Amino acid sequence: MTDINGHFTINARPGDKLTITYVGYNAMQVTAKADMRITLTENASQLGEVVVVGYGTQKKVNLTGAVSNVNVKEAIASRPITDVAKALQGITPGLTITNRVGGVGTQSAVKLRGSVGSLSAEGGTSPLILVDNVEVPNLNLVNPDDIETISVLKDAASASIYGTRAAWGVILITTKQGSNNDKINVSYSNNFAWSTPTKMAEQMKASDNARFIFEIMKSKGLSKKANIGYTIDEALIGKLEEWENKYGGMSQEELGEMQQGRDFEIVGGSTYFYRSFDPIKEFTRKWTPQQNHNLSVTGGSKKTTYNISLSYLTQSGVMKYNSDKYDRYTLHSNITTNVTDWWKVRTNVLFTRTKNDEPYRFTSGQYDAWFYLLRWPRWYPYTTYQANPSVRPLPISNMATARTPQQPMFAPTWVQR
Repeated sequence: MTDINGHFTINARPGDKLTITYVGYNAMQVTAKADMRITLTENASQLGEVVVVGYGTQKKVNLTGAVSNVNVKEAIASRPITDVAKALQGITPGLTITNRVGGVGTQSAVKLRGSVGSLSAEGGTSPLILVDNVEVPNLNLVNPDDIETISVLKDAASASIYGTRAAWGVILITTKQGSNNDKINVSYSNNFAWSTPTKMAEQMKASDNARFIFEIMKSKGLSKKANIGYTIDEALIGKLEEWENKYGGMSQEELGEMQQGRDFEIVGGSTYFYRSFDPIKEFTRKWTPQQNHNLSVTGGSKKTTYNISLSYLTQSGVMKYNSDKYDRYTLHSNITTNVTDWWKVRTNVLFTRTKNDEPYRFTSGQYDAWFYLLRWPRWYPYTTYQANPSVRPLPISNMATARTPQQPMFAPTWVQR
């Protein structure tokens, strides 16, 4: 490339053969020397500027729609990214990526220019995702370390090239390949990190919670109500405040087991709980670990190039017991061989296996662990009484069917799926 006045410098030795090319002009071969003046001749058969789209080239006059190229080096290669979708957040104008669930291994919602589709197209309004010209269901299946280029076709005009499925835009991804006459290059990288929640939910004080519930009860003409083993009335509010003033500054370890008369009472057959618990503190971690490993082998001979990579990603959730966990294994193999001058054979394999464990979801998946963690008031007993763990808020005198203390004590209990 020259400057504005046509001047240029090139790192070459006198006598080297140089090939000068430019779009729309005939190529010219010259011999390098200290002072050169080169004038290219126009090629009238070439019509306009060429734009690269996906796996081929297309003349600008035939290209429809808006295209953005992502700087992979800045967006992915320079950052410890485990999810391609999150790496693209805020990178390209018009590309909106949101994640309404903060768990590990969750898929992000990808929209181009806010497309929402018709009433009957709830699941089909996301852009078409092509990896080496093959459709994949979501970006979570792609190892960021394998990506060479990313292009985003932003509007429905993409359907003229890629069909009706591209009406909501297209994300084109190409993967890394080897180079001819290149030595074997083995590369390994890893990343160890931890995550911490930006903000955790907080429950109100037990006495405030009871007062709020009691006001609702009064609006319905109730002065006393029993619910799954505990009782609420006006006297409970005073007892809760009394307990908070006396023992509110003590930890659960300092308090030890439930004590009748201090932490609960059974009056006239009704059970009253006074002791306050913080389920967020008892059952969630402040930080969670994750690790990512990548191994690749690249190279090539005169006729064959190859790039083979393996990766492993593991992430843990914030629950202390029966926690959610996400594992992803990927194998990518890209081998190209020139059998003859006119016959090229290419083999591209992308294998991804994911495993996502999470706490059991109740009522056919409608209610998750967080629902049961936060739905109960703070005077729920999450401890033991006479060496028996409190599985659920039944009367303390009725705890014969207890689970082991190492397991979470929710009602209903958790199971692994």
